[in-house]
Amino acid sequence: MESSQHGLQSPPLSTETFFPSLQELALVGMFRLKGWWEDVEAIDSSDQEEAQHQLSALSPSFSSLAILRIEDCMDLRNFPLCPNVEKLALNNVNKLAMLKKLTSFTVSGTVGPSVSIPQYSSKLKTLSVDKVEDLISLPEECLGNITSLEIKDSMFSNTSKLEEVFKRLFSLRSLKFTDCLRLESVSKGLEHLTSLSSLFIQNCSQLDLSQSNGVEDGMPWKALNSLFSLEFEKVDNLVHLPSGFRHLTNLRSLRISRNFRMVELPEWISCFSSLQYMELYDCFSLACLPREFGKLATLNELKIVQCPNLTDRCQGPTGRDWPKIQHIPLVTVRYNVFS
Repeated sequence: MESSQHGLQSPPLSTETFFPSLQELALVGMFRLKGWWEDVEAIDSSDQEEAQHQLSALSPSFSSLAILRIEDCMDLRNFPLCPNVEKLALNNVNKLAMLKKLTSFTVSGTVGPSVSIPQYSSKLKTLSVDKVEDLISLPEECLGNITSLEIKDSMFSNTSKLEEVFKRLFSLRSLKFTDCLRLESVSKGLEHLTSLSSLFIQNCSQLDLSQSNGVEDGMPWKALNSLFSLEFEKVDNLVHLPSGFRHLTNLRSLRISRNFRMVELPEWISCFSSLQYMELYDCFSLACLPREFGKLATLNELKIVQCPNLTDRCQGPTGRDWPKIQHIPLVTVRYNVFS
């Protein structure tokens, strides 16, 4: 359907259901696609109730659709209702005024107005945005049941902009910052995510976690009592772990990957009293393990891969750092990832 402008020749009845058993649908690279049927323009009404009434009158639905992906369909203006969709990926999509009942979605590269959702659903659980404005524009009713959030906004600079949104993410368990190339600080806002269990920060080259050191009472980290998993990948300014991390006493998994400028782990690392898994990967500047590393009594597995300064030091039984890690049941130390 790459050359098609319309999926159907005429607007169907509102009671019509497309493919009643269809659960997953992807539309990719359909650059000329304007709508699912011909001669129906996107509804534009300042009256939300009236707009929804018009939409319902014109639109059929994918009643069983749970996963929807729309990518590189820049002219798409209308689409059938998807009242039960749980995951929606919108990549480089424009003019989506007809998407009114979607419940869990990804918004990437939108160049038009933010998608509005006048019929609030409790099914919104997984959300990924590449513009924080799309997240901010969501109605409060759509936020409370989100459990997984990914932010991929290359222009996003500070989490303080999302503080009010974070206050409403009562159920959030997983948070990812990916390719946020201008993100400089996460010191404000995260303290409201008291249910957060997993935090992943990837390819955020300007992020300076040390900015949170001056925040009173170790916030935001002190508030994250439920944080079990913490991962940093290619965070160029991560030279030291911020002192506020010592409050993460329930942390069970820590992975530090491709952070080439990290020079040391802190002596207070023993504060991670619940840590069970730790991985150090591609940390070329990491010189040695701290003395207190041996006090990580709950650590069950340690992986050290492609960390040239640690390879010999952590080899048993003669390595200088071996006494600090010999109590760990499973230790993997190698320079070549494939060896």
